[in-house]
Amino acid sequence: MYKVIKYMGNLMLAVGAMMSFGKLAHASSQPFPSEKGYILGVGSNYNAFAAGKLEINGGPVHELEGSYAANEMGDSVDQFSEGQNLQWGKLSYFAPIFTTNKLSDDTKGENLRHMIDPNEKEVSDIIKGIENLKISPNNKLIINSLHEESGTWSDTAKNTMHKALMTTLLDKNVGDTEAFGINKDSLIKNYEKNHNGQSIDLDPQAVDAQNYFTAAKDQIENISKYYDSFTTKNDSVFNGSVESVNVDHSSSDNNVTINLKNGYTDKPIVVIKLPKNSTNITVNINNMDTTTQKLYGGKDHDKDPWFASYKNAPYIIFNWDGYENEQNINSTWNNPYVFKINGSITGQTNVENSDGSKATVNQLIASRVLNNFPNLEVSGNNYVTFDQADPNNKFTGTVIAPKANVDIANVGQYFLGSVISGKNIRLENNMLSMRVIAGAFDTGNIRGDDLNNLDPNNLGNINSLSYKYDTDEEKTVTDTADESLKNINGNKSQFSDLAVNLSKVNGTYNLYYWFNQDRDNLIKDGSIQAGDTVHKLSTFKIDSLSDGTFTSKGISSLDTLPDREPATQSLNLDVTRTNILHFALVPDGVTPTAENIEDYTTKSFKLNETGKLSVEVPTFFKFNRTDNSNYVKELSLPATNDWGIKYNLDFGFNSELKTASDGYTLLGNDSWSNFTANDNILEPTTVEDINLFSNNNLIDDKLSVKLAFTPKEGITDLDKKQLPLKWVLQLAS
Repeated sequence: MYKVIKYMGNLMLAVGAMMSFGKLAHASSQPFPSEKGYILGVGSNYNAFAAGKLEINGGPVHELEGSYAANEMGDSVDQFSEGQNLQWGKLSYFAPIFTTNKLSDDTKGENLRHMIDPNEKEVSDIIKGIENLKISPNNKLIINSLHEESGTWSDTAKNTMHKALMTTLLDKNVGDTEAFGINKDSLIKNYEKNHNGQSIDLDPQAVDAQNYFTAAKDQIENISKYYDSFTTKNDSVFNGSVESVNVDHSSSDNNVTINLKNGYTDKPIVVIKLPKNSTNITVNINNMDTTTQKLYGGKDHDKDPWFASYKNAPYIIFNWDGYENEQNINSTWNNPYVFKINGSITGQTNVENSDGSKATVNQLIASRVLNNFPNLEVSGNNYVTFDQADPNNKFTGTVIAPKANVDIANVGQYFLGSVISGKNIRLENNMLSMRVIAGAFDTGNIRGDDLNNLDPNNLGNINSLSYKYDTDEEKTVTDTADESLKNINGNKSQFSDLAVNLSKVNGTYNLYYWFNQDRDNLIKDGSIQAGDTVHKLSTFKIDSLSDGTFTSKGISSLDTLPDREPATQSLNLDVTRTNILHFALVPDGVTPTAENIEDYTTKSFKLNETGKLSVEVPTFFKFNRTDNSNYVKELSLPATNDWGIKYNLDFGFNSELKTASDGYTLLGNDSWSNFTANDNILEPTTVEDINLFSNNNLIDDKLSVKLAFTPKEGITDLDKKQLPLKWVLQLAS
């Protein structure tokens, strides 16, 4: 819907937001939903998410806290038989502990089923009480295949043979969960994007939920590509809370320095590209607010464990572009991942957790670090691992690896973070409370708009226009504004302060604009700095609008009748002049061309100016007799043409009012016609074309036409007779 700015004199300017062109990365185009908490897609809030299989491979895994999802799940070890004293999922905060389509169709699937669904004798003789089940009765399971199977069991079986399972199995499917529900539309769009528009059915009631994980694989891949695109042309990008970022590539000991602005209040966000085979990573963060917070493992803050985390640490996304295979990462990553805060804080700190342990800096910052491996692929059944590290400087942050099998291994120190894989995940280590609580990526305090404003492929959003007209009050037109039209007297010189309103931009850019399709005449209108939200146009003038496109609603027609009052009437057309005004944000130092201007962030607004086209015509008149008995009449037809545009004025005998024969008779200039008289109304005896001015493309504001004829013999008193005419005004084609 168009949004009105103002009338200017007899011209009205209306502005409506049009479709945007160029590389504009709106939230709706991001590969994850716009809802808060899902910038990593459906896998955002799981401690491990595998679009393929998730295998537990430890003997035994004594502690398994957190939340896990995969298309298939299994266990290489019969944990039930080996671990007499173990119990998984004691922290109900992470329930359901498992969300899966099915247990794998092999021994591994049988082992995991034994863990979650022991038989009646084992429950009574070995476990000795439902509270001691291997899966804590405080936790829950979502398993599509068992959900269907349980529907065939009798109530007796549910309360005896399958009592352990029924204590934890939820009456819902994968597609019923919040994560898959909120992500459903995004999953479908990502699948369609990667499969040439082919559709996929995501039905929460379907027994087989494989389609959800098939689409999740595409979403994970596109999310990884999305973050990687931030550093395609630059080593780093960051938002307005960051002063500067430096990445030292001079050696394999990669030093990253992040300088935050003094007194920052908005959350800092940084995306950094690391060079190939980066090792010995040291991340220096300066000017950081080191206030800590408690991350709880449940809602009961008096009983549930908590672990410390930096409250105001920057979000840091590392793009590990150089790692392409398992040899890359497994052979080189056995080095420290060091974080140094404000020049001195590193390694173990004096900050305590609820269990009395001292937090390391890596623990305190782990929830704000994302490690993106867009190019890391594995062959066959090989896996990559990130667990070999310095005990106090573990590999830190969540890992997203769309093309790699990831092993959370037991070969060294565990890393602090979650894992999102487009393939398979293997758990070979205890998933400790600290690991799943402090290491989970903090998706709750960042959303798509934060990243949209940071995206260098979207230098900033041009959201609306603002202006002043004959007042100091500023008016704003946004995509959703709907102002009523108001006829305000004045002139267009009173229209001022036209400005574009922006989302926060990243760096220094120049604003360019052009009219309609005239990219050859780009107009530069000054500089925009990082953090600017308003840019007032200094070069724009209403008079600089191009001709644009002129339209009117139909035609204006008028029948002139004998003795009609008043003596004149007007033919009127409301004519709209439409221009498309395009804006573009272009990086400083770049000179755009007509060919590449739309490669930058662009947005377009439609400008409608409404003016008048009118012609005054007589409703009746008398003929003047000449000396040679001819009768003539010269008519003045004053016109108002606000735009100076071409138009046609047509007229002729009004056969609709008094028909002598079909059609109209042309009168005017040197055309002579014979008439008969009937009740003092002249009727033509011949019929010609109506279009007196047709195709003449008039622009005149002073028209005249001469009517002349010789009366038929016997017709007298012509000064008392009148001529019915039809007038038609329309824009020239």
